[in-house]
Amino acid sequence: QAKTNLESAFNANRADFISVLSGTHLLSLLSTQGLLTGSLDETLASLNTPSSLMDFLSSSSILDLLIAKGLTTASSLSELLGDLTFSSVFGALSKDELLQALLKQGLIQGASDLASLKALLTAQGIDLTGMTNDEILSALDSSNILVGSASQAKTNLESAFNANRAGFISILSGT
Repeated sequence: QAKTNLESAFNANRADFISVLSGTHLLSLLSTQGLLTGSLDETLASLNTPSSLMDFLSSSSILDLLIAKGLTTASSLSELLGDLTFSSVFGALSKDELLQALLKQGLIQGASDLASLKALLTAQGIDLTGMTNDEILSALDSSNILVGSASQAKTNLESAFNANRAGFISILSGT
């Protein structure tokens, strides 16, 4: 009876059912079923290459993983986030992450998403390559793309960071 119930639960929602497996057990199962393109060892090696796994995890998942594995000096997410400063996060943002943060905070005029913002920049002949994040804000300001000045935009980003650090860093790509 119990095995029948388990089989019914498996057939009803396979993803939910196998969610109880550890990552290692899941990979082992997939390997024994011939569902991996390489051997188990090859798959594990591929997942352990720099950034391969990190590219698919959200910022919060990466932070949770680091804390759970004891790979950070903080013992909780709130402690870890509390140790981050806005200036360090601002400096770490890639160009696309900065643009995404500006869009998310409603600080861009003339574009509603990253693709349309990039098209607007291209149309105006603005190349952000090699610029620091402060220089990007200045370029957007001088092109009247920012809502307000560069310093106001940075202050608004800092306020958003201080109000919800986890939400703010969710724009980080993980790479």
